[in-house]
Amino acid sequence: MTRIVPVSLATFALIVVAALALSLPLTPAVAQDGTTPTPTPAPMTGPAGVDQPVIIGNGQSEEAQVVLRYLENPDVTLLAETVTYRDWTQTQPLTLRDDIVGPANLLNSAFSDHDITIKRVIIAENTVVVEYDFTGVHTGTYLGAEPTQQTVTVEMVAIFEVEDGLITRIDLYYDAATLARALGFTLQPPGTALEPEVTEPATGDDTAEADEEDMTALAPSLVVEDQTVREDGSVLIARVVSPVSGWVVIHADDSGRPGKVIGYAPVAAGDTRALAVPIDTNAVTATLFAMLHVDEGTAGTYEFPGDDVPLTDAQGNPVVAAFAVSAPEGTAAQTVAVTLIDGQIQMPTSLAAGRILFNVANSGTMAHSFEIEGEGVSQALASTLQPGETATLEIELQPGTYEVYCPVGDHAEQGMRLELTVQ
Repeated sequence: MTRIVPVSLATFALIVVAALALSLPLTPAVAQDGTTPTPTPAPMTGPAGVDQPVIIGNGQSEEAQVVLRYLENPDVTLLAETVTYRDWTQTQPLTLRDDIVGPANLLNSAFSDHDITIKRVIIAENTVVVEYDFTGVHTGTYLGAEPTQQTVTVEMVAIFEVEDGLITRIDLYYDAATLARALGFTLQPPGTALEPEVTEPATGDDTAEADEEDMTALAPSLVVEDQTVREDGSVLIARVVSPVSGWVVIHADDSGRPGKVIGYAPVAAGDTRALAVPIDTNAVTATLFAMLHVDEGTAGTYEFPGDDVPLTDAQGNPVVAAFAVSAPEGTAAQTVAVTLIDGQIQMPTSLAAGRILFNVANSGTMAHSFEIEGEGVSQALASTLQPGETATLEIELQPGTYEVYCPVGDHAEQGMRLELTVQ
């Protein structure tokens, strides 16, 4: 009688990856039916150009078909709401569906015209392992390498977990060194550098100082794209280059300049990709500003105003990047503070489209009110505000240009008027 030794799914996955990486044949014990696996003669439904890959297990199972459809067209609807994508050449996983299929995914941002050729597919319960060749055109920055327009091909192994017809986890393995060499990197083993001026071995302190010097030579920069505020209430900074550990700070717009701080996140010295920064979604304006700050005070504690001042470039200018945002559907109304003073209205001049709750306060010495017109909208406070009084006005604003003014007497002509841009 043949005895079958039980193997955990995690152990099975490790065996598969090792076997694929070493190009060793799998033992008959891991085939689904207990026989030696052979190429499936019948074609599988899957990406165009797949020419009868080796199939181990039930290639027509729901799990296999979901994975093949995803490989053919990375559709966000094939991913579960709770999903983890881990490219093991990167330090952080992606956990939002739009990030996995979007530019936050390094392979998506660095390469275009993706094509895959599947070699082997292994199905075991809810796990599908796929070995394939990935081909893409290098049209974006990859590990610091500027676009070369080269077409490169690299072997990859992806392990998918599928539950209830949706992908819940993707683990991606490939040789980043091979990909880097294809893009023109020169990979130099330790000890083969040019002869150092000091012949004595470097101490640990010397190495740390050298690393620090290397970091401080970096030119600080920020790369951020226009975007919708993410479902978890954060915005995504595509790339941060900083010579020191510090903070990426998000500022609301204040008449075209960085204003109130609405969020921040720590960033390590070096080159960081796809940094999510949580923000106060009630304070979002149509334009936001990302700014680099140092971490000079208590390490790991954001202190600004205080020691954690903005980081400056070689010309002494703060490192800042402006980007447009819109609120995700179904979010609560934005809250906007409006202060009415004699001869002036103080409030942001740009906002994100959507429901907006204006909190209006009369800080002047006479009666004032608040009205907004434009894009088919004309709404005002229900009554005039006496000095010290407050009121609210909630309104849905579409993208466009609006006029905000005080309708009392000639107050608008005396300066209580401004133009509001909604994006």
